[in-house]
Amino acid sequence: MNIFIKGEKMIEKYQKIDEIVKKNRNLLEKEYNSVLSDDKLPPLNKLIEEIEQKSKINRNIKIGIVGRVKAGKSSLINALLFNGKSILPKAATPMTAALTTISYSDKFEVGIDLFTNDEINSIHEDARRYDEFLKEKIEELLKNNKKEDTQTKRGRVLNKVKNMVEKLTPQQEEEIKEKAKEAIKIQYPSLLAAKEQSEQIKKATTKPNKTNFIAKNLEDLARQLKKFVGADGEYMPFTKSVNIKFPNTFLKEITIIDTPGVNDPIISREERTKQLLNECEVVFVVSPAGQFMSNEDIELLNRIESKSGIRNIYFIASKVDNTLMDASIIRDSNNNVDRALSDIEYKLKTHLSDVLRNYQEKNETNIFDEVLKYPSKYLFVNSGIATAILNNYITQEEEYIISNLKKSYNIDNHILKRIENLDTILESIEEIKDKKEQILRQNKQNFEKTISKNIDKLKKEFIKKLKEKEREIKKSDVDELSNKLKKLKNDLEQAKSDLKYEWEGHLSKYKTNLYKTFTDIVTRHFNKSEQEAKKGEGVHNWTTTSGMLWWKETHHHSEKEIKTSTFVIAFNNFYNNLEIDIKNSNNEYKNKFHFDTPQIILSNIKVDKSIVDLNKLERTIKDIISKMLKKEPTIPSKPNLPNDLNKNTILRGYEAEKYVTEFQNHFQTARNNYLNELEKYTKGIYNYFVEQNDIAEKVLAEYVKEQENLIKNINEKEEILKRIDRIIRNLKDIR
Repeated sequence: MNIFIKGEKMIEKYQKIDEIVKKNRNLLEKEYNSVLSDDKLPPLNKLIEEIEQKSKINRNIKIGIVGRVKAGKSSLINALLFNGKSILPKAATPMTAALTTISYSDKFEVGIDLFTNDEINSIHEDARRYDEFLKEKIEELLKNNKKEDTQTKRGRVLNKVKNMVEKLTPQQEEEIKEKAKEAIKIQYPSLLAAKEQSEQIKKATTKPNKTNFIAKNLEDLARQLKKFVGADGEYMPFTKSVNIKFPNTFLKEITIIDTPGVNDPIISREERTKQLLNECEVVFVVSPAGQFMSNEDIELLNRIESKSGIRNIYFIASKVDNTLMDASIIRDSNNNVDRALSDIEYKLKTHLSDVLRNYQEKNETNIFDEVLKYPSKYLFVNSGIATAILNNYITQEEEYIISNLKKSYNIDNHILKRIENLDTILESIEEIKDKKEQILRQNKQNFEKTISKNIDKLKKEFIKKLKEKEREIKKSDVDELSNKLKKLKNDLEQAKSDLKYEWEGHLSKYKTNLYKTFTDIVTRHFNKSEQEAKKGEGVHNWTTTSGMLWWKETHHHSEKEIKTSTFVIAFNNFYNNLEIDIKNSNNEYKNKFHFDTPQIILSNIKVDKSIVDLNKLERTIKDIISKMLKKEPTIPSKPNLPNDLNKNTILRGYEAEKYVTEFQNHFQTARNNYLNELEKYTKGIYNYFVEQNDIAEKVLAEYVKEQENLIKNINEKEEILKRIDRIIRNLKDIR
């Protein structure tokens, strides 16, 4: 193997830990899995492959372009490589986002990696499971349609269920079906993704028989690509990844990787994405300027830094043209675009510095010291639309945006170049190429250092878990434990009832408080946007005269005048600014829920505290809750304004009054629809938790199982303690 000595020692250490676990799987599996759950170590065979790959110094530097869907990744690559022409289609959803690698060749080549038959069968099987779960959920909701709130005496209506079901109207049945779909979407998001992908595959008329082709030129390459990627591609449902090669000298010595994201609903594609990200030496994190470095971006950053050992990380604040249209930016800059851009750049740098400092403190690292010292070297604003306009690839949407920009600022090609900021980004990549050998060597060292640190952490955590197990066995008395467990089993039904009651009551408060917070956030942004829209209202004054040559009378007139662009911008800002606040608030509530719930529940259940280990029961509750909290609210997509409202003009008199009334009605309806979607989310979370096949049963069954295993170990106390002691010594000897 072409692996340096340090890599060999690291792999040897990992192998020894792995061997110890395999030899003692029945005793150690749970403890081992708990310390491996953070996903910071690849499987042993993958680690060997990655070190071998990173040992090849003469290879291309791999540059990863990462960010959430619609962050502007494809627009950035189109700007960097194709002068803004839409060669890479923009992904509408995670389902239509293809994993793409781009490198140099003297020909226009495209290679397509399709889902295998086994992977497609797996997608169809998950879709079938989705249908089954949905059917069960609909039947369950129909039966319990008139069930009272869980904190009241629930049995009072159950005898009337049959009559109630029979009286359901078609509209009520449809509402229940929608409620079931929402619950399944929250409970099984990967199955929903598989269902959507499965439907797309079934609709496809043909599967491609050719997956590698040579194109004549860029236009031909783009035409061929559209068949495999993008929302309307006839072969899109079968496409796993795309490898593009073409004659652009800029690509010599580098490979660009455009990722669909690391929360890909297609598992096999997500694994390939993770593998390619681990192979990258440089990463550009693309994040919209209006929602720059959200929690989602920070989670992605943590995964890149902690597992892959990547240290060359740059940040691109995309779609800065949208931010320029923020009413407060326009006002504070006094319509001066240079001042507006300087203000935006300052705010972005300040926010990035705060995010990275907090990240370093939380993770006890100093990897971003260089970025914090020279933020201008690592942070770039960017607008893909500016590139398209400069190169005359203007769509109707882009024409509308530039028209609005020109209404607020004096825009010329010089300003567009500054908004585009492409030259600065290209210079940074050229600098990366110049330092290729140094970066490759440093990346390998950083990767080995990160993996070695994670292996040491694994060993340390593993030993800690084993010592806890050892102490527990030593201090426990088998007779006392058996008696407590026997008494708990006798009282189990009452314990389940108490736990379930407290659980559902706590959940009800959680749902109410979360929705109230969501409502406050929406109302705050709505009121702010309403005020922004009113700034577009004014008065048009004019005068007329009447009379003869020797006598004239002047008449003064006035009527309402509005700038419709101000209303449109306010409407767009409402949605652009709302998503990040909703997601941040949801994450805060989830963290609080995870840490507060066990204590609140345990302090209120009536089970005899002397017969349970409260600390262990609390850990059991936390473990189960943590598996259930990996959900994000489904933020409604921004609706389009109707054509008669989505315009850029000045209206007066009756037309102005009519526009304002119609806009207010539409905006109010959009706000209410948004709140309805968020209410569905909070209810869906509540129903999901309540209907988790009885959490009380799960918690107490898991706790009883742990206690039974402990009794078994105590009965074999002497032998088990010897084994644990021997394993700890063997682990400590691994260096």
